[in-house]
Amino acid sequence: MSEAAPDDDVAHRLEQSVKAARRAGDIPALLALATEAVATLDPIAAPAAWNAARRIAYNAAADAWPGWDRAPPTCTTAELQSARSLAAMSRRMAERLGRDPLQMGNAAWLTAALDLALGDRPSAIAGFREAEALFSHAPEMTLLATGYRAIAGDPEAQALEATCAALAASDRPHADELREQLLVAQVVFGSK
Repeated sequence: MSEAAPDDDVAHRLEQSVKAARRAGDIPALLALATEAVATLDPIAAPAAWNAARRIAYNAAADAWPGWDRAPPTCTTAELQSARSLAAMSRRMAERLGRDPLQMGNAAWLTAALDLALGDRPSAIAGFREAEALFSHAPEMTLLATGYRAIAGDPEAQALEATCAALAASDRPHADELREQLLVAQVVFGSK
């Protein structure tokens, strides 16, 4: 059995700390810890460290996004900005690692979703359009991005109702979950 490289140990330890913070549900502490973890892992310049940083940043940013349930958003603007920064870091790491279009689409989606939460609808629309293009090989994910464009107020987007109907008619895995996600986001952010 070979020994783990010291960088692998650092990445593992940081990921475990962030997972514990995620379980605790303390979003401000999670965002601070994730930001510190990414800052520690980024200079290591090893794919394993960058991949850990990508996961940490993405998951922490996603946890802070207020569109997962119908409850009123509780994150402050500063917390949403921190989450947006982590999402952008995750995206940069995914680019460095040459991730596949689905992961790149998820990164674009999350950044756009946080732009939407921050009220920056033009940036959100641009990000959702990019996610839609990256998801072109995954029809249900393309519909998800299209639905978010409609929620953000893109006048060129297909109506949200039509997107939800297409997801409801789909036999693709997770299509019902994606449809529900859009309906929840519509309640949280409204359509413009």
